[in-house]
Amino acid sequence: MDDNIHIENVNQKKSLTFIFVSGRKDLYVNDLIEAREHFYTLPLYDKQKYNINVIEFDSDNLKKNNFLYVIDRIFNKFLSLPFYMHKLTNNKNYKILKKSDHIFLINESTGFSVLPMVRALKLFKKNNAKVHMFVMGLYSKKLKYNKFKFLQNFVINFLVNSLDNLFFLGKGELERAKKIKDNHEKFHFVSFSIDEDFWTTNINSDLRNKEKIIFVGNDGNRDTKLLLEIAKSFTNFEFIFVSKLDSLKSIELDNVKVLGDGWAKEGLNDEELKSLYLDARLTILPLKESSQPSGQSVALQSMSLGTPVLISETEGFWDKELFRDNQEIFFISDNSLNGWVYKINNLYDNLELLEKVSINAKNLVKEKLNLNEFHKTVKKIIKLS
Repeated sequence: MDDNIHIENVNQKKSLTFIFVSGRKDLYVNDLIEAREHFYTLPLYDKQKYNINVIEFDSDNLKKNNFLYVIDRIFNKFLSLPFYMHKLTNNKNYKILKKSDHIFLINESTGFSVLPMVRALKLFKKNNAKVHMFVMGLYSKKLKYNKFKFLQNFVINFLVNSLDNLFFLGKGELERAKKIKDNHEKFHFVSFSIDEDFWTTNINSDLRNKEKIIFVGNDGNRDTKLLLEIAKSFTNFEFIFVSKLDSLKSIELDNVKVLGDGWAKEGLNDEELKSLYLDARLTILPLKESSQPSGQSVALQSMSLGTPVLISETEGFWDKELFRDNQEIFFISDNSLNGWVYKINNLYDNLELLEKVSINAKNLVKEKLNLNEFHKTVKKIIKLS
């Protein structure tokens, strides 16, 4: 009898649960995904081989979790940590987690928000689920109140100790994390990769036929003040800003067109964004100094389509060993307006250099930074067959 039970359990499909903030579940369920990189390998798992669950934040939970909402606001305000427990904590989600073999937390917001349920699973030994989190700024949180730094570190350590694996998407942040936490055997660098099958084109277009400069992105590490100064300095160039950042919504510059970004109704879809990259001579990414990786997906999407990238050289740049200045990418070490103006002036008409970097970057993404390789690396680390 015991042998039969053992055989039955071995043959059971493993249950994988992905937890997102928003915007993914309906696209996945209804098979409407275009570019797959922001689903973090979810679409690459065979539904015939695994039981797949997708959980997202639910704003309606506030009606049931007023107490957690108050706790969330306290943690957000005083510890500058993204707690949204009231949007995840309910019996339905807990039952899903209890049946999961692997739980994937897509960022710190999902990590902190699911923390009570994860701790409950481990405390009451409801299952042996392995819990993994993708890191994008965990050790780069800036406090409003420095006197709570010790408490912020305590909560971060509490989260880290509750996880089985942390996948750092940038080497800069990984090295910072290792200096802060001695016991880091669960830390892994996994180079963020894009859906090269989507971000590709059969059109052999010449950069000399493209005149626009494009900027894409929504995160707080984008230096929009510097971006606007750059656009003002090149009134003879046409700029396309693809962003929902408030600081860019009301600008009035004749040489700048601002478009929405993302999956919302008023935003662009991936096909439209792809067309904008293909119509540009150069992608620019002015960034604030931070150890958090920023601009990865935008840079790789652009590179894969053959549009060279000019980016601020920050501590958080994801892999300085893999990307070389003037070979696969263009770095700005002098992240001032004068530095950017000088660099753009020297690059814009240097078509030979632009073409070389375009080819090198495209080949690098294809060979080492495609989503299939990312998927293989993650599965190897978590020992998932």
